[in-house]
Amino acid sequence: MPVIAGPAVARALLAGWQTRWRAPSDGPLSRCAPGDSLIVREACIPGRIRDGGEVMTDLARAEFVVFPDGWRRYRDGSGRSGPLPRDADEKWIAAVHMPRWAVRIELIVERGQIEPVQAITRADMRAEGLRPLLGGLLWRAPAHGIGFSARRLYAHRWNRDHPTPGYRWQDNPATIVLDVRRA
Repeated sequence: MPVIAGPAVARALLAGWQTRWRAPSDGPLSRCAPGDSLIVREACIPGRIRDGGEVMTDLARAEFVVFPDGWRRYRDGSGRSGPLPRDADEKWIAAVHMPRWAVRIELIVERGQIEPVQAITRADMRAEGLRPLLGGLLWRAPAHGIGFSARRLYAHRWNRDHPTPGYRWQDNPATIVLDVRRA
């Protein structure tokens, strides 16, 4: 089952900081069972080799894709790091259109449960990628900055990702909580 991750979440998954995925319980992730796999899709730029150098191209002719962290994933499954393309006009492909051969993160569901979003604990927040700084005096969330309160920071992150009434933090929606590991 595909899931979409922004650059900060992808970085947290790759680094092993995020081992939990939470989503509204009425979505497709609620059907996940232990052993199921989640395919993480990310925005990317398609490219190919031409005259010994990299050129960006359309997805149909792509030999590789470049992710926001500079990692190149080739059609044969190999990869290497490198700089981001320098041309600001290069077209990023939305994560939803990333080809299957370009997937670099696959997650295996180990456990799933339903709980209200506000039942989240500090340990849960850490499993979802929040990091304590200065012994927990400050907290950092991927792509959401730094805050004094882990709970407020998580609520802000949740509301940014789920702004629809009924799904917001203050509405305390039921969520599916999936413990995952990298495949």
